Amino acid sequence: MPDPDPPIHRLEEQPPVNDVVLPLEGVRVVEVAQVLAAPYVASLLGDLGADVVKVERPEGDLIRPTDALLRAGGSAYFASANRNKRYLTVDLKDPVDRRRLNREIAECDVLVTNGRPGAVHRAGLDYEAVRALRPDVVYCLVTAFGESGPRCEEPGMDLTAQALAGLMGTTGEPDGPPAKTSSPVGDYSAALFAVQGVLAALYRRTRTGQGAKVGVNLLDASLAMLGNYVPQVSVTGVDLARVGSGHQQLVPYQAFPDAHGEYFVVACLTQKFWELLCTAIDRPEWRRDTRFLTNTDRRNHRALLVGELTALFATRPRAEWIALLGARGVPTCEVNSLTQALEDPQVRHNGIVVQTPPDDVHGVYRFIGNPLLLDDERLPVRSTAQPLAPLPRSALQTGAG
Repeated sequence: MPDPDPPIHRLEEQPPVNDVVLPLEGVRVVEVAQVLAAPYVASLLGDLGADVVKVERPEGDLIRPTDALLRAGGSAYFASANRNKRYLTVDLKDPVDRRRLNREIAECDVLVTNGRPGAVHRAGLDYEAVRALRPDVVYCLVTAFGESGPRCEEPGMDLTAQALAGLMGTTGEPDGPPAKTSSPVGDYSAALFAVQGVLAALYRRTRTGQGAKVGVNLLDASLAMLGNYVPQVSVTGVDLARVGSGHQQLVPYQAFPDAHGEYFVVACLTQKFWELLCTAIDRPEWRRDTRFLTNTDRRNHRALLVGELTALFATRPRAEWIALLGARGVPTCEVNSLTQALEDPQVRHNGIVVQTPPDDVHGVYRFIGNPLLLDDERLPVRSTAQPLAPLPRSALQTGAG
């Protein structure tokens, strides 16, 4: 039987890369990007076996100094998006450095970059300039708002994308201010869409020899996260109101506080789960109450029903409610803090949390590995984020410069 409480997966326990056939082995990626979305694209490609060279300006990625939690010129924020890479320091204004970078680009399969379109063009990293160096390149550009349009040259980031896309406007308590999601979902969703595009372009290139330009922006990716609500709004003409931890379309489907103010969730996704809930909490009459008969009825009487449930659930500890509801088949669980989530038995069993070995560079820290399983195995982490330093000349392409 599996260990019911396995230890946190340690980096030194990752299978050696030579023992694993990774799908992108032999693919070379050059990343000229910073902050989160585009570097995470390159990191995910590195997870899949690509040889990734991260190109940084002499002062380093903007998020290297975001916090002082890791030693040697790194931050916890930076480490989250920069595993499985080599590092190259390049001053784009220096002719020698630029020739070195151009040689790297000429030999790469994928170029990942980000920034405002004008700045990307001035840096000589636009698609036409890169394609002149490598005609069949798969070029991936991540922008904040797109490559054209009224906002394309404005500075943008996850927060502004969440604000414009409606994520903030639909998140938060009904009587409170709009709230950003705790996760930078604009950055991460853009990265996931971009990786999908890169992989599709690489596949097409194997059949046609044709390169591609992959474009993703944070605004579109953030708006895509609200895709389940767009048909509803277009049909009803009614905008979404903030409902706290509740769901815009399903009731009850939210967190409730227990007798001690600790939260747990009740998720009645279907009518069956609603009826099971009525039985579990000894409210069989609610199954016949015309105010609560269907999900539409329950949504129309959200305040009344949620008020009744809130009062009821405040009478006992959440462990009792979870046991009672779970035994009846009602979807429920505790609301964890991040620290509690990292110690959750299922999370530990899954092995998604990786701990670095002790070293003199960044110390010991945990990070989240790639969620993908390949042939029932996790992708190996071959290297973590490294200090800012030029690659040795032997690691660069040979030639004048």
